[in-house]
Amino acid sequence: MYKVCRSCSKRFDVDPRVPDQRFCSNTDCQNERRRLWLKKKRSTDPDYKGNQAEAQKAWVQKNPAYWQGYREKNPDYVSRNRASQKKRNAIRKDRQTQPGVAKNDELTNQSVLSSGFLRIPVCIDGIAKIDAILVRIDVISEPKPRKGDGDESCKESTL
Repeated sequence: MYKVCRSCSKRFDVDPRVPDQRFCSNTDCQNERRRLWLKKKRSTDPDYKGNQAEAQKAWVQKNPAYWQGYREKNPDYVSRNRASQKKRNAIRKDRQTQPGVAKNDELTNQSVLSSGFLRIPVCIDGIAKIDAILVRIDVISEPKPRKGDGDESCKESTL
């Protein structure tokens, strides 16, 4: 029996021991199958995801100098990564300098403001770090109603 591979779209013979086979035996297709399985497993199984994160953390603690050694042995990787990071920084900077749209009439007499906590990421030289600052925001005053917001006694109102 033949099926079409979900990765390369080529026809392949189904292994009789695996009647629900969807990928051919090509190495790239098998890698794709494993990658998709892992992605699904991490998104649907919180225990598996947590165990993977713990194992990764333990490995990093056991091999603290790995990335430093890798970068020393692979200077092409370092220069390629540095160039890519400069491009990402330029795109991010361009997005930050583009003017946004400001509205004068955004707030109405139905308040959309509320007190609460806000997590602000730390950014050094345009690169966001893992650390964050937690701030509390309290609303001190509500916006004043404007003309057309139900208060017709007001001739003119500004915020």
